[in-house]
Amino acid sequence: MQSENAVSNSGEWNLFLKRTFNYPVDKVFQAWVNPEALKTWFCNNGVASFDVKEGGSFSSEVTCDTNGKCLLKGDYLEVVKNKKIVFSWKWQDEPLSYAGETVVTVEFVDLDGSTEIRLSQSGFSGEDFRDGHIEGWNAALDRIENLNL
Repeated sequence: MQSENAVSNSGEWNLFLKRTFNYPVDKVFQAWVNPEALKTWFCNNGVASFDVKEGGSFSSEVTCDTNGKCLLKGDYLEVVKNKKIVFSWKWQDEPLSYAGETVVTVEFVDLDGSTEIRLSQSGFSGEDFRDGHIEGWNAALDRIENLNL
């Protein structure tokens, strides 16, 4: 598994992550759209619901060291099989709710049996919120690698 992180603050705070998995694109995509699979890696405690389709939504409880249990909600804006998923991201609890609503775009690139994920999240209200999400996304992507797809 290869990993790459980048950050940008061209007018707003954004993050960009790239990760290569040694699984075919259809298997990696399924990890992002199958509700039971999502519960094992997207949230760290299994408390979540996902309706992965354009116009669908999700709700996930995440436990973190600094803020305890926090509720996260979002709407699926675009879902293109084996290619792309776009969804909104909004923390419901303080202090994370101050981060505002962001948009996550995940692109899936077929690399002849392996898959590169290109993840961007845009619209953070500040550097600290963005940097905390980089750490969280890297931990979540590590959990995908352990799924044995």
